[in-house]
Amino acid sequence: MKRPVSLAIVVSHPIQHYVPVYRELAKNKNIRLKVFYVAENGAFESFDPQFGRKIKWDVPLTEGYNFTFLEPGKILNSFGFRAVDSTNISEQLKNFEPDVIWINGYGQLVNWRALFASRFGARVVYTADSNIVDPRGRVKKFFKRFVVANFLRFCDHCLSYSPRGRLYLEYYGVEAQRIFDTKFPVDINRLEHQLNQLDEGTTEKLRSELGFGSDHKILLFAGKLVQHKRPQDVVRVIEKLRDRRISALFLGSGEMESGLRVMVDELGLSDRIKFVGFVNQSELANYFQLSNVFVFPSEREPYGAVASEVLPFGLPIIAADNIGCIGASIIEGVNGLLYECGDIDKLAEQVERLFLDPGMYSAFSKASREMARSHDKSTMADCIATICTE
Repeated sequence: MKRPVSLAIVVSHPIQHYVPVYRELAKNKNIRLKVFYVAENGAFESFDPQFGRKIKWDVPLTEGYNFTFLEPGKILNSFGFRAVDSTNISEQLKNFEPDVIWINGYGQLVNWRALFASRFGARVVYTADSNIVDPRGRVKKFFKRFVVANFLRFCDHCLSYSPRGRLYLEYYGVEAQRIFDTKFPVDINRLEHQLNQLDEGTTEKLRSELGFGSDHKILLFAGKLVQHKRPQDVVRVIEKLRDRRISALFLGSGEMESGLRVMVDELGLSDRIKFVGFVNQSELANYFQLSNVFVFPSEREPYGAVASEVLPFGLPIIAADNIGCIGASIIEGVNGLLYECGDIDKLAEQVERLFLDPGMYSAFSKASREMARSHDKSTMADCIATICTE
């Protein structure tokens, strides 16, 4: 009988999008799985500097698969290159004797150590939510091209989440035969289950509690309230469309929250724009179902997992043109509209265009729902399993 393939996964900390993939792989009898975490962020309550508060996810992240913490008790305050590291990884991998090592990104020192450890015969699978659209200056781009190309040269298989992700890999010298197309993992089953538990009464009660007009369409912003995500653009759109029955809902917290609240008050839009703050995984469905359109204004977004998370709720998406998941979770003219990042007039125009065309809105909503299933975590798990057992 053929022995199972030993798969080692090296990652900074438990991440809510990837843990369901690990559970799927753990069910595969042909794979012997072990996840090596550098730190305990996510597994327990810890401070998130971008959310600006302590976070503890309310979905289980340490159940249903084999894992170890390389540095028990360690909490990362930064996810910079040198911060995400453990000198224990080499010995741990040697003891586990993996056939395949799955590395997520090149920007953490522990991943370079894992890559070096692969010289003893393990194949390397590389994943990253990378985007060919890069706002860096020329000097940084030159340095990055040298570093990334050399890292990827030693990776046997590279996973792409989107057309822009594939272009990124090709730009850094990865040949087509080493690239596997998959989807960024989202636990669509969990979201659909939450959706099925909701009813119209629950949604309308939430609308009333937030103070939205019964006939208002609601734009959704979901993410950290930080500069590169440009949440202020959504406020400006509501200002431009104040004569329309359109409101906005902000999910998330961060350094810009207090300033945005002041901005909304000064513009006299407090009855149209509501800030909920950080929303945990089990509560997202309530707010997604209440919303009508998801707006994604970021100027820098390697992928943008939230665009996949809103799909089961049938939300059309209006996105800035440099978002990494364009072509995957957001397909222009199918379930979404695009605009040049920072162009508030064009963003407002696209919002009006969508709400004034019920046929387009209905088609986009249907398309989002139909696209959701292919983004489930099982898609990525199947891809990894295929690579491991080939």
